[in-house]
Amino acid sequence: NPTPDLNRNLKRVTEPLEKLRSGTLISFVVFPKSVNIWVADNRGIRNFQVTSDSAVLQTEVEHFFRLCSDPNSSLEKVNMEGSRLYERLLAPIESALAPDRYLAIEADGFLSRIPWPALMARNGEYLGQRYMTESTPGLLFSKSEHNSQPSGLQALVAYPGGVEFDGKPYPPLPHAKEEADFVVRHYPSALYLQNESLTKTELLRLLPNAMIFHFAGH
Repeated sequence: NPTPDLNRNLKRVTEPLEKLRSGTLISFVVFPKSVNIWVADNRGIRNFQVTSDSAVLQTEVEHFFRLCSDPNSSLEKVNMEGSRLYERLLAPIESALAPDRYLAIEADGFLSRIPWPALMARNGEYLGQRYMTESTPGLLFSKSEHNSQPSGLQALVAYPGGVEFDGKPYPPLPHAKEEADFVVRHYPSALYLQNESLTKTELLRLLPNAMIFHFAGH
């Protein structure tokens, strides 16, 4: 028979999943020669295992991270490396994902450095065009165990909308407004700067007091 501790742990997992009706949790755990992937929501928990040398995978992740961090990177190289990581980590679980659900990604170790929306699927779409994504350090346990919040500004959420840089207009990123609204719903006391209210002066004034900063834009 299951022990009381096991029953409590199972309840801690299943109860949040029953409420996960508009999103899907993807949890990655890296082992030396494989990556275990759990896909979980109110439809159940599915497990996948991908064969991959962790040292090689880490090198690819760090290379992709550097490419995405450098404005002078070739878009062709960014897309090529993003496609490679998509094939390794997301293509094997495509059948378990639903296009009408956001993705909450819980990545292990160096995988947490991946800018997930920039991965490219087989049809040439970026992941961020297909899904709203969020990175989470522990979706199933954080809310129940860390509800208490210290005083002061907790979360600062910024959504600039469309912007102009060096005379070139950039339209709002796909799903960026949905993403910012989603974060604000999780932190009801958050200060939400949008469009014209988001200025460099105001942002620099508020940042020192923010424990969490989420920017949804270019």
